[in-house]
Amino acid sequence: RKRLLEHGARQKEWISKVYDWSPSIIVQILHSEDYTGKATWYFDNATDYSIQIPPIIDRDQWERVQAIIGRNTRLSSRNTKGIYLLQGLAVCGECGGTVSPVVRKFHYRKLANGDTRKYTLEEPLFAYRCHKGSRVTNRPDHSGRVNWSGKVLDAAVWEEIVNNGIKRPEVIREQVLNRQAALKAQGDSLDGDIARTRTRINEIDEERAAYQRMYARKRITEDEFDRRMEETKEAAQSLQDELTQLKVLRDDKERVDAGLRYAQELFAAIRDNLPEIDQSPDELDVMPENERRWVLERRQEILRALIDRAVLYPDGSVLIEGLLDGSEKVRIGLGDLGTSGRG
Repeated sequence: RKRLLEHGARQKEWISKVYDWSPSIIVQILHSEDYTGKATWYFDNATDYSIQIPPIIDRDQWERVQAIIGRNTRLSSRNTKGIYLLQGLAVCGECGGTVSPVVRKFHYRKLANGDTRKYTLEEPLFAYRCHKGSRVTNRPDHSGRVNWSGKVLDAAVWEEIVNNGIKRPEVIREQVLNRQAALKAQGDSLDGDIARTRTRINEIDEERAAYQRMYARKRITEDEFDRRMEETKEAAQSLQDELTQLKVLRDDKERVDAGLRYAQELFAAIRDNLPEIDQSPDELDVMPENERRWVLERRQEILRALIDRAVLYPDGSVLIEGLLDGSEKVRIGLGDLGTSGRG
């Protein structure tokens, strides 16, 4: 927004706007597919109409923007007061649901006479909880725990990243080199397949538009129109899935190479400052609140730079995904983390 204002760029219908380039307008622009060369109108009867228009940006760039927006939304701290290292990164290994930190400030104890007494904890305790699994009446695919001790989990993941990543980049490098060799064996040149798949997707879009025009002119019945639209919709989705897979294969080697360079530079920078933020859990407990928060904020930044997600399993193990830009995975065993949120 600041850059647009500095360049004197005028917004469409700017005279009627109270503020130039409001955040809501910019959000609409960032989410709009029109700029990729495809304009679509959606109607109340669940039909849509698309036409091809001159693109301003390529589809790959638009998809990268959507991924960044989604990740930023997922990692937003919102109104949380504490610093939780895996917030926005943790998912449940059983149901795939979101796992978020929950803080408990009180403890309830049942007395001998049947009454329940509420106690205020000296220090709030936090745990990571699967939202789907925490529903008593609806716990799909949950045979085990739905809570993980936050303090133990954060400490264990941080220790793994430090000991087998930051302090030992040669281990990561060896994994990446093996990954590169596997990708080369698959074949590096997929541009032709990608181009042909994109062409077929455009042909189906044009076919759908033709059916829409025929239906508007009453040249086909409503039943036939619905059938044709459903068939082409399924075909378009299938081709889109194929295109995504082809692009992943094509881009994997480039992403791994870039991730390796990025990680090596990042690890080197982190190692220089590691003594300032690599305290034990006991040392963190006795630190002043402002210093502890600063340390946790730095750790959180590092984990978010290296981890795409952490999958939590009932047996206490954690699958860390995302080292080197999503190309590598490492699994660590945490044993019994407990479910109370205690350290």
